[in-house]
Amino acid sequence: MLIVFAVTYVFFLLYQLPASQLLRWIPPQNLQRSHIRLSELHGTVWHGQAGQVHLNSFGLSNLSWRLHALPLLWGKVSLGFKFRQADAYGQAEVKTGFSGETLDLSAVRGSFPAANLMPLFYGFPIALAGQVTADIKQATLRQGQQLSLQGELLWREAALTAPQAIQLGDLQVKMQAKGTGTVLSVQDQGGPLQLQGQVTVQGNGSYETHITVSARSSASQALAQSISILGPRDAQGYVKITQRGRLPNW
Repeated sequence: MLIVFAVTYVFFLLYQLPASQLLRWIPPQNLQRSHIRLSELHGTVWHGQAGQVHLNSFGLSNLSWRLHALPLLWGKVSLGFKFRQADAYGQAEVKTGFSGETLDLSAVRGSFPAANLMPLFYGFPIALAGQVTADIKQATLRQGQQLSLQGELLWREAALTAPQAIQLGDLQVKMQAKGTGTVLSVQDQGGPLQLQGQVTVQGNGSYETHITVSARSSASQALAQSISILGPRDAQGYVKITQRGRLPNW
């Protein structure tokens, strides 16, 4: 009876552990490797909130999470999180080991302004507009080894607002996991920009792009001129874009 009471009491103490203690559970090297910063922590470790979260150059606010206790017994961390802002929302289920080397995500859904992606284009004289919605069924991420995604993204009312205003229309990206990497199929949804092709990303971060673009008759002169800068047109009026490289910091 005494043992049952002791176990119950310890569980009660852990259940009431403040969320502010969360960072003490995470090895400093893991935080540095993931480039995650949390602030304004409230609630408990099991069900808490962070007022601000920063991942590299990306930030969001009003994040809440619920940590599932049972997987901890066999060395796994499983939690669900969600956030909601004035112009964005998101949710996901995340599983990882105590080392944090591999992340498994599922039921990733959200919506956010395309302008939030600007850190990816640091140094480029452009600005993005429109709204991006995400529906990712499954994702497995392991630094330098695996980058597998299954789902799709839709960029609604895609547009550039700098260096000049250019309407692109709705653009879709379908992601299909292949081995330790992902094949991304990109396609327009009938707007001013005619776009189709594939981007193949390997688990080690190397990628290969094969895309064709053209301007429809409804496109602005600015869009047509911008496409002509990308390269020569073929007999059908398409510009073919082929590129190879490696994702930075992967």
